[in-house]
Formats: sequence, C-alpha cells, structure tokens
Amino acid sequence: MFGEPVLSKLGERLQNMLTRLTIFTIGFVLIGACSNPKTQTETSNNIPRESEIKVNWDNIEFFPVYEFAPDIMGLTIELDFDHESDYVKIYRSVDSTENLGTYLLFDPDSAARLSPEIIRIDTNHRMLFYKNETFDKALLKLISGEFYIYCTKGVIKRNLKDVVYSISECASNVIVFRFDSIDVKRWGHPILCSRAKIGFEFASFPELDREMFALKHKEEPAYTDNLENKSFAKLDSVYLIYADNFKWMNERGGYAETFFPGRGIAVTSPGKKLRFRKFYGLDLFGIPCD
Repeated sequence: MFGEPVLSKLGERLQNMLTRLTIFTIGFVLIGACSNPKTQTETSNNIPRESEIKVNWDNIEFFPVYEFAPDIMGLTIELDFDHESDYVKIYRSVDSTENLGTYLLFDPDSAARLSPEIIRIDTNHRMLFYKNETFDKALLKLISGEFYIYCTKGVIKRNLKDVVYSISECASNVIVFRFDSIDVKRWGHPILCSRAKIGFEFASFPELDREMFALKHKEEPAYTDNLENKSFAKLDSVYLIYADNFKWMNERGGYAETFFPGRGIAVTSPGKKLRFRKFYGLDLFGIPCD
C-alpha cells in the first residue's frame, strides 16, 4: 500500500496534469473557433479550387443569362420549334388553349384585347415580353429554386421567381426565368448560371481573347456583328466567355448594331488547342426571314 506522502504527491501530479489538459483543451477550442470558416465573412471568391474539390464537368449544366430590359434578366431558354424539347411541348400545350403566340406574331398591340390571359410585361425594348400564368406555373415545374450566377466580376446566388416569354416570327423565341436584380457595379453583368458553385478565378485572359478573335475572323461567318468573344473567368483549362456590349436592349429598328449576343464555355487542351464546349447565342437579326 502507498503511504500518505506518496498519495499526496500523486494527487498533486494528477491535479497538475488535469490543469494542463484543461488549458490545452480551451486553447484548442479557441484556435478552432478562430479558424472556423463559418465565423468568417463569405466573399464571392471564397470558394474551394478544383485542386481541393474535383469538378466533374460532365455533371455541371450551365444556362445562359441575359439582360433584356431593366426588369427582365434571367436564365434564358431558346424555344426551338424544330425540336420537341420539354419547353416546346409545354408551349404547344398552353398555346393550343390560350393563344400564347398566335396574336403576338401578327398583331402584338391587339394581343392583350384578344387574349386576356396574356399580360404585357415590357414592349419598350429590343424584344417584346409577355406573361401567362398557366405557362409560368408549368415551366416552374421544370426549373425552380436557387442558382449561382456567374457575372463578369464574381458569383452571386439568386432564386428564380417567375417566367416571361418573347415570340417572334424571325428572331429568337425565348422564355426567361427571371431573377431579382443584381448590383452590376459590384458584381458585373450576369453571363451564365448553374446549380453548382464552382471556384472560378474572375479575370480577363487576353491570350485566349486574341485566339478567339483570330478564329472568328478566319472563318468569315455569313452573319456576324461587331461583338467579339471575351473571357472573364477560368478554372484550370475551362473558361467562361461572352459576346455582348450590354447595350442592345435599347437598340430599336434601323439603329440596331448588335445582332448576335452569346455566352459560352471554352476549353484549351494541353496542346493549347481551343475548342468551344458549349455556346449559347441569340439571333436578334432574324436570319430565318433574311
């Protein structure tokens, strides 16, 4: 059996160990609290890079975002009536009972009188936009919720709120899932959006821009305008690009100079060869009627 002096010394040592352990534990918790990302202010660039979280590009779906009018900005789907997409099927179904496009194509001013289901949203800019509640509800069953919008200066999160559409005999037919407005001075102009938040570096890349310029002018397309492709974000070999001056919403009639705004994703291979992974473009000129 231990004598009383020995037990006393063991008690002192045990007490000292407990004190040091308590101090260490408190210090660890304090350090952990200071380094916890949740206690820090989130910024547009505070996103893990691909080296930390591998991006599977095949699983990422991007959508173009356009500004059509001061209160019409959003995820944009072009209605291609030569292909029976889910969007076209919904359009045809609603149009068969509520005349979404019949009157708009031939007499936009009388559409509201002839079809009370059609609500005029904006007819003062480059494209004419209308709204239909039945169409709106059906489309929001396909796409709804939160998206990360990649703007020319950073990324911001927004919810889809409603749907408007524009029908034309010649130019692009589009449906726009609208977002709330964005502070363009802070975030730049909206270009693309996706469900996933990806850690792009936001900057311009002049070497890529020069390559895209050379490629465009080498091909001599039958239809073109004064817009050039520009890069604004990059992650490894994947670049986000756009062709836009962000002024065309106010161009009307014979004063129009912008006809083919676009958004896209470009990829460079190890040999520096450029290819377009995806490109979304609008036809404001009206090629089918030319």
